[in-house]
Amino acid sequence: MDKILRLVSQRSKLPNGIEEVEKSVSSFQPLTLSKQTINSSVDSPNPTRDPHVMQELINNVEDVYYSMTFDSGKYEIENIAGPNCRELSKLKLRLLALDRQNKAVSRRVSELVLEKHPQYEAELKGVLSLQSDNWETLCMCREIRNSLKQADKTLVLSRLIVLRNHRRQLRLKQTLNILFRLRNLQNNVHRLDTLIKQGDFYDAIQLHRESLVLLEDFRSYRCIE
Repeated sequence: MDKILRLVSQRSKLPNGIEEVEKSVSSFQPLTLSKQTINSSVDSPNPTRDPHVMQELINNVEDVYYSMTFDSGKYEIENIAGPNCRELSKLKLRLLALDRQNKAVSRRVSELVLEKHPQYEAELKGVLSLQSDNWETLCMCREIRNSLKQADKTLVLSRLIVLRNHRRQLRLKQTLNILFRLRNLQNNVHRLDTLIKQGDFYDAIQLHRESLVLLEDFRSYRCIE
């Protein structure tokens, strides 16, 4: 501002004083406005308390900030604080705007949390009740699973016992069948002696042939000669 005043005071000494002063003033206008904007923003006690101002700040938030995968630091460095940015005032204005938007969004989130607190408590009670029911169901499922395992073991053991008894039964039947045939062989021996004594050689020969057929199955027994 001092420079501008000096230029104005030296207007009569310059051939084109008006044009020089206007150029100098126009070149310093952005910096002057930026300082005024910064001072007015800083001097305000809490701009986010006004609901209209807060809503306006929230509406001015860029859409890219609502993305879950958005990198705000990278975005600001590449677009705002890039190599073409050489004015500190613009950076200060940008930082101030981001700070005010951050405060407005935080305040709005807090208000929504307080506003939805009763619904949150109701939902939380429902979730806790559901969690309790799920835990009881889980315990019940574990008990049922353990019971099924015990029942499975019992059934398997019962099946094994049944199979063992069935195998024993088959062996006993086979043994009884063998004993029955051995008994028939023994009876044939006595009948053969009786037929020979009676002179009935034809029947004796037939009985002997039948006995030979039975003997083929019992060659492994020592009692069979």
